[in-house]
Amino acid sequence: MILRVFLAFFILIYSCSSASQEASVESYFSKMLSGLESELAAYIKLPKRSHSVAIPIVENNILKHWDVEGSLVLLIGRAKWDDLEPGNQNKLKKAFETTLTRYFLEALAYYQGQPIRVSSVTLNEKKTRGWLRVLVEIDYLPSFPIDLKVVNKEQKWLLQDIRVQGIRYSKMKRNWYSEQLKVSINHLIAELENKNNSFFKTTKKVD
Repeated sequence: MILRVFLAFFILIYSCSSASQEASVESYFSKMLSGLESELAAYIKLPKRSHSVAIPIVENNILKHWDVEGSLVLLIGRAKWDDLEPGNQNKLKKAFETTLTRYFLEALAYYQGQPIRVSSVTLNEKKTRGWLRVLVEIDYLPSFPIDLKVVNKEQKWLLQDIRVQGIRYSKMKRNWYSEQLKVSINHLIAELENKNNSFFKTTKKVD
């Protein structure tokens, strides 16, 4: 009888702790998205939008919360990442950060003030990683769900991957990264830089 009471108490405490951790993660990213929404609301009201204004929004609200190294490990594999010289790791991280910025700016062209809300958080048993579901509310249509992989690194929660309609970015792009890396690390970095430079060169004309 005593053992049953103890086990029931333990399960209750564990479940409360688990719920509390997930609520904490949900609160953290809700605040992040709230800050992002505020800056985007001001941005879309500008008579003339420019990268010089949009890029700091990305840096302050997206990149500072993104596990860039973790994303690259998912894309090329831990062994290949560890084999890279530190200098090449830094170059690849910089190119990938610019790629993330490009993705955000491309999406920003379609943003018209749609509310973005955290819907749910699901963490693993150790509470070290999980998925954050975000809903983009669209008028006259069902809310559009986006899943973001979150990881706890050095007591800080970071974004690492994105999943839309069951398709993860890391899995979708892994083959492309592997093919470029087969040529050389310099080739992979150059390909990313070429895509980014082409985007910024083209869009600069309409800023």
